[in-house]
Amino acid sequence: MTRNLNSMKWYILFVLFILSLIACNKPSNIVNGANTPVFKFNGTIGNDQINYQAGVNRLYMFSNYFKDSQNLWTLEGTFATDSCSTCEPYLSFQVKDVETTNGSTLAKDYAEIFKNLILNSYSIDSILTTTATEVFTFTADESNPIGTQFDWDFGDGIHATNGTVTHIFPVTGERDVQLITTFGNYKDTIVNHIDASFNSTCRVQFTTTGTADSLLCTAPSGFQSYLWMFGNGLSSSVQNPNISFQQPGIYTVQLNATSVGCNSVLGFKRKVAVQQTLGTYCLANYHYQTSQSTTTTFQPRINKNAFVVTYKKNGNTYYSFKPSKSLNQSNVPIFTLHDINLYVPNEKNQSTVWVTGNVDTWLYNYTNPSDSIRMTTNELKFAIAFPR
Repeated sequence: MTRNLNSMKWYILFVLFILSLIACNKPSNIVNGANTPVFKFNGTIGNDQINYQAGVNRLYMFSNYFKDSQNLWTLEGTFATDSCSTCEPYLSFQVKDVETTNGSTLAKDYAEIFKNLILNSYSIDSILTTTATEVFTFTADESNPIGTQFDWDFGDGIHATNGTVTHIFPVTGERDVQLITTFGNYKDTIVNHIDASFNSTCRVQFTTTGTADSLLCTAPSGFQSYLWMFGNGLSSSVQNPNISFQQPGIYTVQLNATSVGCNSVLGFKRKVAVQQTLGTYCLANYHYQTSQSTTTTFQPRINKNAFVVTYKKNGNTYYSFKPSKSLNQSNVPIFTLHDINLYVPNEKNQSTVWVTGNVDTWLYNYTNPSDSIRMTTNELKFAIAFPR
């Protein structure tokens, strides 16, 4: 009798020990307990009829949220065993949404992440953009004395201090490009209005050659009209006039021209020193040339209301999108929402919702995209956590 009691005592202790081990293996992010199998997946994946129920055969529903490689909030619910949340059997559902990601918080109303009844596939590709750009090279007048300081203002917030500078205008349109030259106590400035639109024909600049007694002003052809103002009260309407300055001083020569397709009168200025008696001085004259180049950028495609299914089988991982950066898969329907409701917080004390719906998609082996299997659901209910 005593032997039987001792045997019974050791048996009870053994059972309690096993139960304690099971309790210790209970993960911290289990949404539901073993006695409440409310989350389930019933459907077909490939040739297999799959029936997962949280709380049955030590299968649990894990909920989580995080930001992915594109900085998108990702809300996740996963069927996996309590002893290994990443091992087989493994079936995961993720919801991604760019609009809520760009907000100050994920969502004031949790239902906002499911504002579309149908969620589409996720694209991992990048949008390749090749943009033709125009590079301006601005050069200050070489007649300035050695030691002259330069201050360029391109009208877009960018400054430079070299005698020759290259610049790409970030936004097309008209810009006032100013050059300030300084030598000792002498300072000079010129502002020219330049059309920075790509390959614009609405630009005019001119050169001067000769002396003040016979200065030749040469303008580009292709304009409808020319109007020269020489700063001494004289003007001209010919394309390439000659001008003589009789009095000493510094004169601002300005050319205004008109052209078909241009919205305003085009102008350009240069200064001419005639018998200058101020000693050493500097002039803020400059000219510019342009060249074309291309800029290539890769912009990750950000999906709106994307849905990702992940399934593991026989050591292979399948996704509901093809692992190709050359495909835009963002318009392929994956998930249809039936219902969504608040649920109890998970054991991380994160807010959760339960979701029901239908999945009809193809799953692709990540390492071998030609290996694809069809997935359809008869019944699907899962949980996801979300930040508030």
